[in-house]
Amino acid sequence: MSNALNEDGYEHQCINWLKGINWDWKYGPDIAPEGIAAERSSYKEVILGERLEDAIARINPTLPKDTIRSVHQLLSSPGETDLLRANEIIQGWLVNGIPQRVRGSDGVETSELVRVIDFENIENNDFLAVNQFSVEHNSEAGARRPDIVLFVNGLPLVVIEVKNPLDLDTDIWEAFNQLETYKEHITKLFFYNVALVIADGSDARVGSLTADTERFLKWRSIDGNGLDPHGSFGHAQTLIEGLFNQKNLLDVIQYFMIFVPGKKTIKMFPGYHQFYAVSK
Repeated sequence: MSNALNEDGYEHQCINWLKGINWDWKYGPDIAPEGIAAERSSYKEVILGERLEDAIARINPTLPKDTIRSVHQLLSSPGETDLLRANEIIQGWLVNGIPQRVRGSDGVETSELVRVIDFENIENNDFLAVNQFSVEHNSEAGARRPDIVLFVNGLPLVVIEVKNPLDLDTDIWEAFNQLETYKEHITKLFFYNVALVIADGSDARVGSLTADTERFLKWRSIDGNGLDPHGSFGHAQTLIEGLFNQKNLLDVIQYFMIFVPGKKTIKMFPGYHQFYAVSK
């Protein structure tokens, strides 16, 4: 990483690392409601609807259009306003499919599980990184703009917040605090969340939706065969290339997202050593 990078440059460097592992990229203002290639009609929308419906049709090729629209609506409004409960419901849908009653051309209704992610055929999914993705809870509160959001099939599964590597007065915990504010102000963006990432150049860490500062941990390997391949100042690149390798991310979603009930439900996220020990 160049020592000349400021926060904006660091953000774009992260985008370049993502592009290097086959993520597509869009600039948030371009796909905003009034953008040159708009992909949503309102800043309150956090799902990229056309990408979602295209993915559902691609993964479930016999599904009628009205059922595809119903699944889109259900994901947009899962019937739960509590953040963690909504996240747990949606996580179940991502892994197990969404039950739907489907009427065939013969008029007979059957029960089907509609898949939103294709875990078997990675290329059947849509992977998109968007920087400066503005989200508005209500017009009075104004918009919030996370640095980078990663979408799989139109669903915002990862939020990355970066800080200026050259500013000695800020660090990754400023980014952590920013994410906590986003969870409060633009809660719906996190209904779908799989991972939160904070980074400031020399340090980068990942945690779950419920993780406190102690549970945000480094991801120190790309393939499980060596540690810190990009050196002690390359933690963000290692995290991106390791965790957000498309197969690895889908494996995390499918096998490692665990909710632990208790007085306060905790969502677990695997350490890199736990992930590679199981996935090898």
